[in-house]
Amino acid sequence: MRSHTHTDHTNRSPAEVHRREHSGRLISITRVVAVRRGCVGGAVYPDFVTDAQPAFVQVAARVERVRLLSAELDESRSAAVERTRTTDTKASFLVVAAGFLAGIAGAELISPDTWFIGLIPLALTLATVVSSAVVLWPRALKVPSGPEMVKLWVDADMTAEALEDHILEVKSTEVANRNTQNERKAEWTKWGFLLLIASMASALVVLVVDAIVH
Repeated sequence: MRSHTHTDHTNRSPAEVHRREHSGRLISITRVVAVRRGCVGGAVYPDFVTDAQPAFVQVAARVERVRLLSAELDESRSAAVERTRTTDTKASFLVVAAGFLAGIAGAELISPDTWFIGLIPLALTLATVVSSAVVLWPRALKVPSGPEMVKLWVDADMTAEALEDHILEVKSTEVANRNTQNERKAEWTKWGFLLLIASMASALVVLVVDAIVH
């Protein structure tokens, strides 16, 4: 004959019964929640979902935001650097063109027979060179460089999140400063081209006047 073991619940204390019932409910909740699997910003989380998951998701989402913002700032910085290089190239061309114009027609245009109007294209040429020099003049970005950041923050008493925030702020400030400088450079470059055109036109007028006089 088979023997059947019967568990007697009548001899348990009320505290023990309450504890077992509470444990059973926790096990049931864990089984329901454990089937979930989260994915935020491309990061796959464990199959277990505990009470700490909301904080874990927030941290992972913040890390993803920092990564995206950092990548976007890097692209903006590259675009700003390329714009600076293009503007400097234009300014260099203005200097060469103005020097070429002054060397060819500068001294020959200045004559008492033409009432010294040859000084006008020469002055405009010099103004072109000055505007180009303003564009090419080196300017500080007023942000710490890479070695300076390493020296300041490698042994600093700060969390990784605080360092990430600081790096993002430095990148953002650098991009803003570069864009401001590029706007000023572009304005001076525009004036340089206008002055060069005016210098060439006035030089042509002086040559015509000189031909008529002589």
